[in-house]
Amino acid sequence: LPFGRLEGALTLAGGVVRLRDLTVDAGAAATVSGSAALDLARLTLQADTTIRVTPDKDDQVAGAAPQVAVAFAGPVDQPRRSVDVAPFAAYLTIRAFEREVRRVEALQEEIIERDRFARELRRLREERQRREREEAERLERERVEFEIEGRRFREAAEARRVQARREQQEAARRQAAERTRTTPTPTFEGLIRDALDSRGSLTPAPAAPLRLQPLPPPVQVPGAPPVIDAR
Repeated sequence: LPFGRLEGALTLAGGVVRLRDLTVDAGAAATVSGSAALDLARLTLQADTTIRVTPDKDDQVAGAAPQVAVAFAGPVDQPRRSVDVAPFAAYLTIRAFEREVRRVEALQEEIIERDRFARELRRLREERQRREREEAERLERERVEFEIEGRRFREAAEARRVQARREQQEAARRQAAERTRTTPTPTFEGLIRDALDSRGSLTPAPAAPLRLQPLPPPVQVPGAPPVIDAR
């Protein structure tokens, strides 16, 4: 393990070399700390070290650290090594739990978001149906009002036509009555004059002599002047 700095307190007393507060800075990768005792008379070693890995930001958990404890005990040439991975296992367990919690929270947020989206769609659909219903009701009201207005207009037009027809008939009756009052009563002389006018003038034409037709026998009209026979 490459490191950049090593710190510790080294003492020698009674034939025992002791190393306390050992710290090995390996940068961002890991940190090693521990202590050791070397008995020079018996050539035995007693050492306890802890290797702590620096996790990424997403892998950091509260209450646990990814670390492993390594202990050495026994003769210097063949020390017994023991490894305690309980803290590292605890870290992995907590990290897995927190990942699961985050996954469940993300899933729950997704479910909540889907529910919110579904509610929004339902609200928009209901709003659209309400607007369509209101528009249909408005169009129906306008249609009914248009029909009523059209019926009123037709009734008014029919009433005006009836009134105009009555006025024409009344005017025709007044004109007929006026002509009846102003037309003189025909007389016998007038009838004779009209008959002669309808047959043409009594003046003979240059080409042929005028032949008068015999007049009808005189008609005695009480109170009328005597008719002179032109024959």
